[in-house]
Amino acid sequence: CDWSSDVCSSDLLAEFLASGVHCRRNVHVARRGQAEQALEKMDLRAGQRILIHAGAGGVGHYAVQLARARGAHVIATASTPNMDFVRSLGADEVID
Repeated sequence: CDWSSDVCSSDLLAEFLASGVHCRRNVHVARRGQAEQALEKMDLRAGQRILIHAGAGGVGHYAVQLARARGAHVIATASTPNMDFVRSLGADEVID
């Protein structure tokens, strides 16, 4: 498993590896966890606006969905080929 392109804390990574869950699953759990943690720290609430960079990326695509689920107005950046995908995740506005 190549973790070089995935950002997560070493403690979190160790916990996931010890759980015996498949490597790719661990990456997805870690990325979703990063998005959840960021939104928690921001205390993001319904009606607030949030800008998420790289909305189609590994953490960004979770952040878009989680922010939308909290009732936030989601603005995300994405490359032209990914704009429709990011809208489908729930972004209210997508910036190329």
